[in-house]
Amino acid sequence: MIISRTSPLLNLPSGLDRKQRYFLEGIRLSIQLVDTSYRRLSSSIRDLPENARPEFGTVPQLLLDAWGQVDATFRLRGLIEQMPRYRKKAPSKQVYLRATANVEALRNSLQHLNTDIDTLLSLDVPIMGALTWLRPCARGTGTFLLESAIPGALAGSSPRSLVQLPSEAPTEVSCVTLWAAGTSADLTAIHAATARLATALEGSLAKRFASHPTDMADLLVGMELSVQDAETP
Repeated sequence: MIISRTSPLLNLPSGLDRKQRYFLEGIRLSIQLVDTSYRRLSSSIRDLPENARPEFGTVPQLLLDAWGQVDATFRLRGLIEQMPRYRKKAPSKQVYLRATANVEALRNSLQHLNTDIDTLLSLDVPIMGALTWLRPCARGTGTFLLESAIPGALAGSSPRSLVQLPSEAPTEVSCVTLWAAGTSADLTAIHAATARLATALEGSLAKRFASHPTDMADLLVGMELSVQDAETP
């Protein structure tokens, strides 16, 4: 996981300015959502049967995590851009924003789906996009699979994939790419960029928050209840 239990993003000082706390909590949760979505997506891809029809409901599950990562990345970009005391020209900020530049157009294509049907028809692409990826073959011969998940009718639809094939067979799921409305985003690269951003933020915050008492984070609170019959008068 990108965020560990000891991360300064998860252990914020108790006296931290409330506005900055909100930004940092939003950033941390967005990073975790990106991480969770991608790890679930890559795990689902890794478990797909080779040369066989996947189980019913597999494609919507893949799209759910792919679009979930896009949405969390879009939110993370906004928080990073507006966070107080995070310099506009900070290298970690600029590198991340450049690495995720395609996300806004991709996210907007889904948000405006109801008004963009004619555009999608003219592009001749699936209504909610398509996924492509690389993964090693199970038999371990140095060969690999280039696969696509294309929702909806196949006639006239393709992800328009321009995946750059590696010089060596991949050893894990890679180049997971979401294609939609004439644009695309490499979700594998975005996940890696998010991990680098988290590392940079943690290094900076660890120095600032050293020796400060911290608050508890992410509680799950519940009550055990019972319902009894009303007493008969």
